[in-house]
Amino acid sequence: MAHFAYTKKERIVPLSTGDYVRGSRDTYRVDRLLCEGGMGRILLGDSSKGERVIVKEPRFLRDQDDPVRLEKLKVEGEILSSINHKNIVRFVDSRDGGMTYYLVLNYVPGKSMKDTYLKKPAGENETKRFALTLLGTLQYIHRMNIIHRDVNPKNILLPSDMVLLDFGAAKRGYTQVDPRVQLRFGHTIVGTPGWSAPEQFYGLVTERCDIYAVGATMFFLLTGHPPLMHRRSDGSVESPRRVNPRVSKEIAKVVLTALDSDPSNRYQIAEEMASEIRGHRIVGGAPCIFCKGKKHPVTKTLKIGRSPQCDVFIEDPVMYISRHHAEIYIEGGKYWIEDVGSKNGTFMYEKGSFQRINKRELQANDLVALCYSPQKGPYITLSFSSSA
Repeated sequence: MAHFAYTKKERIVPLSTGDYVRGSRDTYRVDRLLCEGGMGRILLGDSSKGERVIVKEPRFLRDQDDPVRLEKLKVEGEILSSINHKNIVRFVDSRDGGMTYYLVLNYVPGKSMKDTYLKKPAGENETKRFALTLLGTLQYIHRMNIIHRDVNPKNILLPSDMVLLDFGAAKRGYTQVDPRVQLRFGHTIVGTPGWSAPEQFYGLVTERCDIYAVGATMFFLLTGHPPLMHRRSDGSVESPRRVNPRVSKEIAKVVLTALDSDPSNRYQIAEEMASEIRGHRIVGGAPCIFCKGKKHPVTKTLKIGRSPQCDVFIEDPVMYISRHHAEIYIEGGKYWIEDVGSKNGTFMYEKGSFQRINKRELQANDLVALCYSPQKGPYITLSFSSSA
């Protein structure tokens, strides 16, 4: 008889070799434990059809329920189940057992980027190829309003191409591990120090956080060293050319722009950074806004909302965004943003927090949130550039 790793009362029992997990789509037999970290356990297994899979479960200490570890894995499952991309680990199945949760993913053979290139730098062309693939992958999720928040070489596998893993720290709209629960249980899981953008750790999360992480990953590929080893006292990172003189000035500039501690000085979207890597220099142009991985020049009134007739269309099945949420327009030679009676408000980031606005003049590098929760942060952000 098959031994399942849960009882009728769903008591917390760690999986072990030979156990079975019944998901919503299939049943999976556990082969062996692959690794165990602070937050979870990863096991190799097989589906009933012989497909090789990974089974992830929370790592509970002393058989005690831990809402953070449990919720982290549920968030990862919810976000991955909505994604279909060749460079992102594929969701297979899940089981929510109340007191515990199992996430089943496709098995990707290969070493991590960290294990492959630590102290063994990649060539510049290889680094550019990886970076462009990673940026294309991030552009895909950013357009779905997903921010990964933990891009680093440990979370990138290298089979024939590259596969991005571990969406446990990811945020999609308001979907994320509740920060209040994290603080109550003493966890910090919003990223990895040295790889994640500094503003993440005080709650300011935008697509530019992932841009920082791509810069950190490129630094690692070009030098074989984590950027944390080459951080200056002011928080900036020294040029990769100081570590590896073979790095070109052009690519070093791309890396340092992405790693700027001020998010307004970074590339605003993945496509911008990819253009520079390809050698297409960014020159000044009309003022614009960046929203959900796209650039929108402000040459006329831009209507923003959930209606397909809006100039900046926000697809939002849960309808936090109003059909006609806000407008950006030119008046008196200045650029303005105005909430047009939205249900959940328009907010501007000022003096370290988001403040609700009705109408406000836009200044260079202003950050705006369409909907905002003090507990969960901004729902969707847009940034304004006076010349991009």
